[in-house]
Amino acid sequence: MPSYHDALFRETFQHPEVVADLLQATLPPEVVREVDWESLEPQKDSFIGTKWEEFSADRLFRVQICGKEGYLYLLFEHKSYPDPGALVQLLGYIGQIWRRKNVLGETEIFPGIPLLVYQGKRSWNYPPQISGMIQGFEHLPEAIQQAQPDFRPFFIDVSHIPPETIRKKGIAWVYVKMVRSILFDDWTKFVEEAREGFGVLDALETTELATQIMELLLHYVMNIRNDKKWENVVDVIQDVSPERRDKLKTIAEDLIQRGVEKGRKQGLEQGLEQGLERGKADLLWKLILARFPKVPDEIRQKLMKLSGDRLEVLGMELWDIQDWKDLDKFL
Repeated sequence: MPSYHDALFRETFQHPEVVADLLQATLPPEVVREVDWESLEPQKDSFIGTKWEEFSADRLFRVQICGKEGYLYLLFEHKSYPDPGALVQLLGYIGQIWRRKNVLGETEIFPGIPLLVYQGKRSWNYPPQISGMIQGFEHLPEAIQQAQPDFRPFFIDVSHIPPETIRKKGIAWVYVKMVRSILFDDWTKFVEEAREGFGVLDALETTELATQIMELLLHYVMNIRNDKKWENVVDVIQDVSPERRDKLKTIAEDLIQRGVEKGRKQGLEQGLEQGLERGKADLLWKLILARFPKVPDEIRQKLMKLSGDRLEVLGMELWDIQDWKDLDKFL
């Protein structure tokens, strides 16, 4: 199941202007100069299978590079730890993009700009290209080195980008600010960062898009920082204009109600399950007493702590037990 981190990334970076703001601030100048940022055109293609979608999201754009048609591919990785396999994963996706062009009858493949976008508490400390992962690569003969599928994508660690790197205070700037600060242990510090971010969005001229991103961020904050009560989360939107603030409060209250209902449902299911297990334990205790009238009460106390599976095992074995002392091996 995709995470809230991935959902925020997918929705935020479906907009070419947001992608352009982030990449113009983070890619090398010689690359930025050769891309026609006005030509960015989002594509619907996604290359991530269900195996990876819990930790990954991607975005593909058609774009002019050096005056020729090309593509820009962002693979977003959200994990609690850096995963060196992401480079191999990205290489596979690039191969799929090229393969799709071949299937369509195109004999040449387009130049591309592959980007690995990482968000995690720990800094990325693995080799930046495939050859660095190949055992003993530096000792291989040059002819064998050249036969290896090597490439070095551009790498962006959004958790450790200073927001000031992005000069324009827009949606990309707010995104970086929020994902950097979302896991701050100091809640007061996070609120300061988040309030500034919401304030920047509130001041943007692109009213509809800014409102959409605010709502996404509110979902993001309330689900990632679910260790905080609503009274604390409301601090985040204090600086937003009254009209938007009221709408965001309504969304927040709806999220809270859904959370309460979900918790209540889970509680009922858990209570029902516990009730069934208690019923099994009570019945089994009566059967044990029928076989061993002098069994001590401490056996009953242990019995009541058993899981449903353990109770079933004991129930099936009970008639083969000849002495109540042998019950201990099942408790």
